Amino acid sequence: MAAPENFDGGLNTVLVVGEGNFSWTSAMLSCCTYKPKHLITTSYEDEASGPPSAAPHVAALTQISCVQVMRGVDATQIASIFVGQVFDRVVFNFPQHPDRRKINLHRTLISAFFSSAKHLITDGYICVTLLRGQGGTPADEPYKRSAGNTYDVTNLAAASGLILIGVEPCPYELLASHGYAPTGFRGQDRTFNGLKLALVHKFALAQPGTVRACYPSEGLHDVCFYLLDGLLPESESDALIRITETASKVCKAHGVEEVHIDKQPFDRFCDLDGRRSIGVHIFMRSWETPFSRQQSALLTERIRQALAHDSFDAHG
Repeated sequence: MAAPENFDGGLNTVLVVGEGNFSWTSAMLSCCTYKPKHLITTSYEDEASGPPSAAPHVAALTQISCVQVMRGVDATQIASIFVGQVFDRVVFNFPQHPDRRKINLHRTLISAFFSSAKHLITDGYICVTLLRGQGGTPADEPYKRSAGNTYDVTNLAAASGLILIGVEPCPYELLASHGYAPTGFRGQDRTFNGLKLALVHKFALAQPGTVRACYPSEGLHDVCFYLLDGLLPESESDALIRITETASKVCKAHGVEEVHIDKQPFDRFCDLDGRRSIGVHIFMRSWETPFSRQQSALLTERIRQALAHDSFDAHG
């Protein structure tokens, strides 16, 4: 449910996926002074399986020259459906897997959507509307949930090279006044609670130096290092300086702007052979280069490999 101001500006092309009864598309167009030159609005269900409340909206939309209505469109396959097309906006309102009780399935759906939708924008945006608390960003306050109970959209988007550049309150009451009535409550042709607090999440392709995230990608990893015999620094502080320099060099090479290592190890150990080991927290943060948790783990592994050539034997 992207805010009308994201659309009311003479856009060329807009793609809407996951429509229920098409009331959002109808309401959004009613709110806009300047309609898009071409708007494609789609639903996953075909006409037979879609909600009965869709009929009047579809009938009205098909009378608008700039609008194309499509049924049976899978939001996770849009790159192969709209081959070669580029959109100013790609919109997915309240994505949810049919098995709504399993958060991992919601995440899989959104991840697959991002992976496909990224091919349909260049300078445009992907807009995803979620109930407050679902996204897993600081914008969810004061309704923030535990990390395991969110859609984790920043992390999912980062895996597809997308950056979250803005989070805005959705204009639900404005759209509702123009007939918007979302469906999908427990798989039924009924609306659901929390719409007045919903948030629009706006994503763009990463363009270092041009696009900056509203919330950075972050990674925190614990790594232990054996200080190899004969190559010990004069002091532990020297070792930490060298570890920080190596980590910074690796991170910078991969576009990650910030890396921090605590001044004091969180663990110290000496094994039976007399080898000294220290454990440190490596914290990474980037505002321009998105990285998922999996990608930050791979980056940490590259730091370990680099340290293996710099007088250390690094291990997790």
